[in-house]
Amino acid sequence: MKITEMNWMQVERYLERDDRAVVPIGSTEQHAGLSLGVDLILSERVSVEAAQPLGVPVFPTLNYGYTPYFTAYPGTISLRIDTLIAIVRDVLDSLQRGGFRRILFVNGHGGNAPAASLIQEWMSDHPGACVRFHNWYNAPKVWKKVQEIDPVAGHARQKADDRYGAVPAPRSEAGARDARRRQLRRAVPALGRRDARAVEGGRRRDARGDRRTVGVTAGGSDAVLIWGAGAVGGTIGACLARAGHPVVLVDVAADHVGAIDERGLAIEGPIEAFTQRAPCVTPDRLQGHYRRALLCVKAQDTAAAAAALRPFLADDGHVVSAQNGLNERVIADIVGRGRTIGAFVNFGADYLGPGRILYGGRGAVVIGELDGRMTPRAARDAARLRARRDRDRQHLGLSVGQARLRRAAVRDGADP
Repeated sequence: MKITEMNWMQVERYLERDDRAVVPIGSTEQHAGLSLGVDLILSERVSVEAAQPLGVPVFPTLNYGYTPYFTAYPGTISLRIDTLIAIVRDVLDSLQRGGFRRILFVNGHGGNAPAASLIQEWMSDHPGACVRFHNWYNAPKVWKKVQEIDPVAGHARQKADDRYGAVPAPRSEAGARDARRRQLRRAVPALGRRDARAVEGGRRRDARGDRRTVGVTAGGSDAVLIWGAGAVGGTIGACLARAGHPVVLVDVAADHVGAIDERGLAIEGPIEAFTQRAPCVTPDRLQGHYRRALLCVKAQDTAAAAAALRPFLADDGHVVSAQNGLNERVIADIVGRGRTIGAFVNFGADYLGPGRILYGGRGAVVIGELDGRMTPRAARDAARLRARRDRDRQHLGLSVGQARLRRAAVRDGADP
């Protein structure tokens, strides 16, 4: 039942027998051809349908979240992190004062993760309360169903969103075309486009030479191994390759690998547009050992991907978790804690289709050792990611920093 359909006296009577409440939380942001309200619409629907049989009240959805990487798209609204945390704290304080003790936040937007950390802190100050922060979209049963519908599902994928809620798309195709034209007008200047055409034409034969397998000597390679050439990995890999760093891309999607091999990896969106060629293979065609690997798969695929990557890691190699979510402990359990580096990735990107990645907004990429030390290898990785193009000295769009990465999920003895 919705709290908006109750008065305060009904809530008071409810609290005499139960102390549970559900608070949906979403975001208002671009979702390609879908509604800007996908995250809030679906989190509310999931909440209402789950709570209805139990008679638990569902509060109005928190409609705005942290999404700075999509602010180039009209209609996107992003809160500052401190604003998001303050709102969630005030909601918790109000519910607790009213008598609610068991509270479930149903989250529909990955950028709202900082609220989950706040909830842990809040509960330590309110020992009588129990609060959970649930990402409905990557719950095991939900994700299994999504992959049955769309194996490469991700942000703004039509099939997955259709399955979990009828979401209105823009009314006219002409409007969508106008939006795409506005994107192109925001793209980087002609210099970047000329570079893209030169790369696409001039290096076509080099890339085709790597079609069957990609291998390096047994002693270890200085190439950066990008395991997962989707939104995050594809963007980072293309930028590194364009800056002149040797890169090897690995992805399980054969159509994506084939498109990159045939045409190069196309980076599109409001920031800039270019096509970059780099060796790209499926895992079964990779050879050799690598000293530096970036694991860029979805959180739920971390264990399987880390296990598949491990045989290709040099004895002195390490893995950087360039992912959404806190997956370092999973990686460390497989490749070793001493060979794992943490990272925080906050730029906006999406998989558009085979060989195409949307780079939607600049953001930070911060890396650091799990124990907080500043080490030469972390400094080298940060320097590499902070690459610039020699010709015009412009930033590639990745704002990269180095930090003492002390995250609760990767400290000794902490719960994940």
